[in-house]
Amino acid sequence: MIVTQPRIFAFEDPKFWESYRGTPAWEFERFLAIAEKGTPRPKQEPVPKELAQLREREDLEASLRYTYKLLNI
Repeated sequence: MIVTQPRIFAFEDPKFWESYRGTPAWEFERFLAIAEKGTPRPKQEPVPKELAQLREREDLEASLRYTYKLLNI
């Protein structure tokens, strides 16, 4: 489950690549191809801290309902 805001990757910044020195160029090219096919999501306001736990629980329960339905349990 992904319940966080979209991540911004500053891949044009040389410091970004310090953690990814072993990443093959073909793998990054594949990532770019996928990203370029997508469309940006509208910016959403962050969930207030006091509601974050409730939101996470709701997302978990929705995922479990989907899984149970998928597995026919």
